Amino acid sequence: MFIIGTIYTTNSLTNYLLNADIYIYIIKNATFLFSLTPEYYLPGMFESNLNHSTTINASLWSLPWETRLYLILGILAFVFNHKISKSVIIIAICSYLFYMLNYWFNFTGQNLQTFIRVFTLFFIGSSFFFLKDKIVMNYNRKDFFFITLSLVIYFILLILEDKKLLFIFYNLTLGYFVLYLAYFPSKNLIKFNNIGDYSYGLYIYSFPIQQAICVSLPNMNLIPFFIVSFSITLICAILSWHFIEKPCLKMKTKF
Repeated sequence: MFIIGTIYTTNSLTNYLLNADIYIYIIKNATFLFSLTPEYYLPGMFESNLNHSTTINASLWSLPWETRLYLILGILAFVFNHKISKSVIIIAICSYLFYMLNYWFNFTGQNLQTFIRVFTLFFIGSSFFFLKDKIVMNYNRKDFFFITLSLVIYFILLILEDKKLLFIFYNLTLGYFVLYLAYFPSKNLIKFNNIGDYSYGLYIYSFPIQQAICVSLPNMNLIPFFIVSFSITLICAILSWHFIEKPCLKMKTKF
């Protein structure tokens, strides 16, 4: 708001800083509990961009959902205490079945459908945590065969354009695929993890940086654009990890 905003707004600096919209932006996006939709607009920002015009950071879309889901998980932990693992696994199974039925028959509105989807994915991920000693990830021919078979099914469903079945299959298997790749036994990949966890910074800072590059260099081709945006975003992610995220994670034991 104060760095990219003051540089790229087409308004005068005084008008920008005195505009109520920028304070609505920070208050709304600092709470997330009061609205399911983040604030995407800042006055005079990125209005000339062809795609996602005036959107500052589309990556914020998931944060209101995440905030609520972590709150729900905290309440479950408080209510069920030592039975939290069984509760989470049962909820994951039931929510997936409900999601599948709802996706086929669509008996809820769009907002509730989105909530059911992210709710299901969140609790599948939570179940993975509680079942971490039981989930098998063997990097052998048998596992590679099933991974390859799953990818073939993806492509067949894409070719057939069966979006309903694709989405149901995708949501069920995505979590395992991500973890399978994340824990792939490569020494070089694991060394990168020792440097720092820059994944969240790459996710959250990329969009406004890409928007800013679109304004500064509107005629840049895709490959140079990717290299420049990724490099700048990575620098921001590194700084964010070492000076914001890592110190904040150390504080969590105090609360």
